[in-house]
Amino acid sequence: MLCQRLKNQYVQNWGASLENSSKLEHYRKYKTYFCLEDYLNSIVNDNLRVQLCRFRTSSHMLENEMGRFASVARDCRICKLCSLNQIESEYHFLLCCPMYRCLRTKYFGNIHWPSLHKFVSIMSCKTKSHMLKLSMFIRDAFKMRQDALNI
Repeated sequence: MLCQRLKNQYVQNWGASLENSSKLEHYRKYKTYFCLEDYLNSIVNDNLRVQLCRFRTSSHMLENEMGRFASVARDCRICKLCSLNQIESEYHFLLCCPMYRCLRTKYFGNIHWPSLHKFVSIMSCKTKSHMLKLSMFIRDAFKMRQDALNI
């Protein structure tokens, strides 16, 4: 009884902190309840699993996150690899940036109209093959980004 109450309190605090965090804007769209995520056990390749985990939790090198540390205003954290003049967020990286169009087609097929629904669908996929494709896209796209920016 006490154990369950403590767990309930923890989950409630987790949800509240998630809701109040500006950093995890995208994460809270697909992480809607407290549980162990399937990809943590399904993706056996350590590098791919870590890449996906870091992307999901905004622990990456996209402008949206790096600008936070450099005190750059959110609306000025623009993607340096395209001319769309959009914030380089997880959403932009995964679905919009023309730089990764060929990778998107390779791993997800044709995505004609990016949408929040499509983003949530991809990020919350449960099948092992989809999780693997997502993690490989993230790995390959970050490599492409690194090469293009000469980081």
